[in-house]
Amino acid sequence: MAKYNKIRKNGLDLNIFNPNYTLFNEIVNFLKRFSKSETILDYGAGNMPYRTLFKSNKYYSVDIEQNEDSSIDLVIEPNQKMPVNDKYDLVLLLDVLEHTEEPYKVLIDLHSKISKDGTLLLSIPFMYREHEMPYDFARYSSSGIKVILEKCGYENIIINKVGNRYYTLYSLWNESLIFNGEINRNIFGKIIRRLFSLMIVPILNLSLFKFKNRNDVSIYHHLLVECTKK
Repeated sequence: MAKYNKIRKNGLDLNIFNPNYTLFNEIVNFLKRFSKSETILDYGAGNMPYRTLFKSNKYYSVDIEQNEDSSIDLVIEPNQKMPVNDKYDLVLLLDVLEHTEEPYKVLIDLHSKISKDGTLLLSIPFMYREHEMPYDFARYSSSGIKVILEKCGYENIIINKVGNRYYTLYSLWNESLIFNGEINRNIFGKIIRRLFSLMIVPILNLSLFKFKNRNDVSIYHHLLVECTKK
């Protein structure tokens, strides 16, 4: 959970001109399957861009700093165990694990907060630039995250590789001028990319970027993972 909330998503930008339109749609569809969960824990919630997808009023948010709206329910120190005794039907860990210095500690703590029939959902970048520096610590392959989850007491692990090779390569090029600190130092390149987004990206979002990955592909943007506790 990085101390960099000012650059975190404030909402779901599902505009077709958005270069990340396809990825966001994949994540939204992934989460919507669990929209009727009764109790939800959002760990590393940031500005809670996915909150509106869930119908429950029992939505508990945790982070290491307060967000812009002062809506985080519990602020903790990094890697600190949550002083919470409640159990949750659904635990969200969305684009957080790569910012965690002690992933085993966090996953074991979350395991203790999941109800008997509950689910943990993770989204993790695989081929993506350094971001929210200096709080970007790791990338996880599909086999790597499976081993870690099993060691932390999770089972029924389902892993989806999202963001096909075309989207992934485009994303790397599109954000190649963004330096640590989230600064784009090339004005000309920024203009070129803006024009590309306006004229070409909508076409790509409706064509090449839409193709689904096979489970055995080795180039992809994100992992979406669901699992239960033993």
